[in-house]
Amino acid sequence: MVLAQQSMAGAFAVEQVDVSDSDALFERYGVHIPVLQHPDDRELSWPFSSVQLRVFLLS
Repeated sequence: MVLAQQSMAGAFAVEQVDVSDSDALFERYGVHIPVLQHPDDRELSWPFSSVQLRVFLLS
């Protein structure tokens, strides 16, 4: 998985949230899973490449 490769390359925390537990989250993200949310509230939705993920994590 692209995220697993990046997590080995750098230090960052990952919290997994199951959007099926929340109607609001499922409505917001359902077709864009997985979605990554940065601590500064930026989001990266699927589909994304390993390059896009790296830029997202390092910026």
